[in-house]
Amino acid sequence: MFGLSQNGILIRFGFQNTTIDAKSVSGYERGEREPPLLVLYAYAKLANVYLDVLVDDSLDLPDIIPSDEKSLGKKKRITAKR
Repeated sequence: MFGLSQNGILIRFGFQNTTIDAKSVSGYERGEREPPLLVLYAYAKLANVYLDVLVDDSLDLPDIIPSDEKSLGKKKRITAKR
């Protein structure tokens, strides 16, 4: 993500000497683990989106990340279930 390895993400976020490791980042990115609030905040800052965009299931990320301007995301399209 963002052209960075998982270790690169840790360094970029300043988390390299914490209990958060590359395996944790992998779990967050695959949706297997819930990231702590500080990690969500760091991702939001890197993507230049409001934190709501990462946590609100009714919002999608903008088409271009990182966004040129701080993004409110975009509303998800509701598809009919069959």
